[in-house]
Amino acid sequence: MITTQFKVTTVGHRDLDKQSTFACASALTLTGKEIQTANVRAIDEAFTVRNEWDKRGPLAVKVKPATKQNLTAWIGTAFEELEKFVEQTAGSYVIKVPRGEFVAIPTGNVRRTKRDIIRAMQRPRNLRGKRDVVLPMRKGNGLVLFQRQRGPSPNSKYRGVKSHLTALYILVPRVKVKEVDVMFGPAVKIYRDRFGKIFEQQMAKALATAK
Repeated sequence: MITTQFKVTTVGHRDLDKQSTFACASALTLTGKEIQTANVRAIDEAFTVRNEWDKRGPLAVKVKPATKQNLTAWIGTAFEELEKFVEQTAGSYVIKVPRGEFVAIPTGNVRRTKRDIIRAMQRPRNLRGKRDVVLPMRKGNGLVLFQRQRGPSPNSKYRGVKSHLTALYILVPRVKVKEVDVMFGPAVKIYRDRFGKIFEQQMAKALATAK
């Protein structure tokens, strides 16, 4: 949580408390919306986001506006798995093979839905033991997960000269992913850079319309 304390001193306005409270609530809400935009941008730049969950829907990054009764603006997401999500390589799966843990990066041969989601039966763990074979790459220290598929004829079998291997995943050694701050860091920066200016604008607007 980010907290701040400040003092407003103005001469000639009887309803100073009322106007300053309104300006503060408005400034917090507007700043919150800028933080929301910064958080979404940081998530999109750091990870491969499917279905735009960070922009819309129940898991989206949202803003709860501040009010005159509660001078607190809330910015966050209901995505409880975000911390776990940011610790893994975006757009990939981690599987274990005899040579260790590898990050499985899908190739263009992996079947996806219309929403660009990999089908459950095409995910690495579900392919193991189903005509799969793991072979070393010609260059580098990675591996390739292949699946044997039958030929184009409906009567073709999974074995024989007409069958073939299709590369589905590139396996690269798992490494520790550097932590990426996509929420609190951008929030602090926006708050420090923008809240004071926005409050000043909202305070001037409130005083100009005061009766």
